[in-house]
Amino acid sequence: MAQTVAGTRQYTQLIALMDNWDNGDSDSMIANLETSYGATGALQEQADIYAESWEASRDRVTASLETIYNSLIDEEFFINLNDTFSKLLNGVSSIIDAMGGLKGIVGLAGTLLLKYFGSDLT
Repeated sequence: MAQTVAGTRQYTQLIALMDNWDNGDSDSMIANLETSYGATGALQEQADIYAESWEASRDRVTASLETIYNSLIDEEFFINLNDTFSKLLNGVSSIIDAMGGLKGIVGLAGTLLLKYFGSDLT
């Protein structure tokens, strides 16, 4: 039955748990349950101390800011912006390829620089 409940891998742990359920020492399951019941007040006290601490206050402010940020940010806007930017970059890439790559861009840039600033060079 233990193998059916716990499976083959957890069989020994279940048997050990059942064997030590109430053997009267501090390792028994009953003793551990009583310890955990007694710790409830201590855990609540620690939680209250944390709730009044600087760290908890900072975490509450951070959570509030994240809520505001999430309320203001429209994901659809940024998706559309990224898609538009991607199309723009693909267009620039196509123009660069049509001009012959880097050689074409450098040649065009040189021609334009000479046209506009050529008279200042002489």
